[in-house]
Amino acid sequence: DPFEQFRKNKSHGFIARMKARDEMREKSKKDKSEDS
Repeated sequence: DPFEQFRKNKSHGFIARMKARDEMREKSKKDKSEDS
């Protein structure tokens, strides 16, 4: 059905955003610990 691709893209984008946010948090945590 035409909505299947839409749902897949939506869920994939959501997962990608979550991953990017996790990586960003890890990086900022590392930067902070290196500063102190």
